[in-house]
Amino acid sequence: HKADSAVPAIAVDGQWNSSETMYCVSPKLYPGEYLVTSTINGQDYVETGFYFRAEPMATISAISPAIARASGGSIITVVGTNFARDAVCRFDDGGVWGAAIFDTSNEIGCLSPERVDIGSYANLSVSNNGGKDFVSASEPVLIYDDLKMEAFLPFSGSMSGGTLVVVRGGNFTNLVAPIRCTFGESEVEASVDSEALLFCRSPSVSAPSNVTLSI
Repeated sequence: HKADSAVPAIAVDGQWNSSETMYCVSPKLYPGEYLVTSTINGQDYVETGFYFRAEPMATISAISPAIARASGGSIITVVGTNFARDAVCRFDDGGVWGAAIFDTSNEIGCLSPERVDIGSYANLSVSNNGGKDFVSASEPVLIYDDLKMEAFLPFSGSMSGGTLVVVRGGNFTNLVAPIRCTFGESEVEASVDSEALLFCRSPSVSAPSNVTLSI
């Protein structure tokens, strides 16, 4: 029965496992804590001293981006409701799962694991109770091969921006999302020429500086 409440006790059938353990499936409950008791004859009850906490089920309304690197480490933002601070994320049923990055009860981050099935889709789901019950996103996550950046030219350009930078690398044509070049903290969209070649134009800056180029 619910602790400190007039809500009547709810009985469910238990499943025997051994002389020391049994299983019970929780019924539909109002949010709150419930004292767990057990009986073998329906008359005499033993109080376990343990409480079961019923919480609203998490929901997922959107994920972004719906793509993840095969090498792992992509952070996917999950938007929904009722996320717990100790929520966990899982990629595929029975697959790798780990602690979520908690932001608010309406938004968490899920860190993708390493995958070898490039080009496949993974189902992302979230659990509020340590992996016992999961809720899944309606949109799957595409696993893509990591971008490779080997060289670029030129190494300098005008402060006013617009310098055409040639980037050589690999896996530039295997994506469903546009590739972007990042100059320091400024992002610009890249133009893909082939699997190993793309172009991007440098942004303007207010003062001479050295910045890191990444894609």
